[in-house]
Amino acid sequence: MGLGLSFNQFICHVVKDMKWLTFVLLLGLWTTACQRTPPVSVEPDNPEIAVTDPDVAEPTAEDPTTSPEPAPEPEPDPGNPIKTGTVRAEPSLRIHTTPGTNTPVIYAAPNGTRLDIFAETAMGDSTWYQVRSTLSPRLGWAYGGNIAVDGEGNLTSDRPPPPEPPPPDRPPPTDSLSMTCAGTLSNGTRFTVSYTREAGFSRFTLTPDSGDPLTANLAYSGKTDAQHGVWKGQLSESEVRVHHLSNQAAKPGDEVRVFYNIFDGSAVCR
Repeated sequence: MGLGLSFNQFICHVVKDMKWLTFVLLLGLWTTACQRTPPVSVEPDNPEIAVTDPDVAEPTAEDPTTSPEPAPEPEPDPGNPIKTGTVRAEPSLRIHTTPGTNTPVIYAAPNGTRLDIFAETAMGDSTWYQVRSTLSPRLGWAYGGNIAVDGEGNLTSDRPPPPEPPPPDRPPPTDSLSMTCAGTLSNGTRFTVSYTREAGFSRFTLTPDSGDPLTANLAYSGKTDAQHGVWKGQLSESEVRVHHLSNQAAKPGDEVRVFYNIFDGSAVCR
């Protein structure tokens, strides 16, 4: 060859040069690998927020406005009725939440409505029944004077019992005493009860603010547990009861208690 080298010598020089070139390349790769900075993991800005799978939907809070309202608690079962009866009041009898004329009214039961009676209680000289009818599933309280209880003669009879004779150790009074007992019912209506020695408390007169007075004849009906005389009558389909609040013969200054419909009142006799 023109360079003064044989072919074999040329090949040897090339091989030596390639060995040095290979060595230099490997040395450069090794140096580069040693100088590489290890990867740093990137943390989320807020470490309290967990990274979740985007394909999984997170549960959402329930809307409080769409939650169903709890069902009202049913009234306790009162058991079997102890009595049954029929409303005897025109046009209707009010059924209250608790005994008393000034308590809230649940509904009005028309005259003739059948009632199941579960309990009874006394308020002064009046009786109130816990009742239920087919008009409402709710239990309520009604004035007993306007309920005809089956099997009981609690309403005025066409033939009241005769007056009791005076005690044998006291002669019957012979004077002709007559009195008028004037008062006001709990609804503001004025009334009078007329008394004579011969007939007792025989007449009840109701004087409304407008219209003519209403009068009912009364008949003796027995005594209470306190030995107070009771007279009963009927006025506009409602019972009238007059209690003489004394166990002695009537005299001026005595007090009477009147019950009419769901109202009551007191009066002093003069």
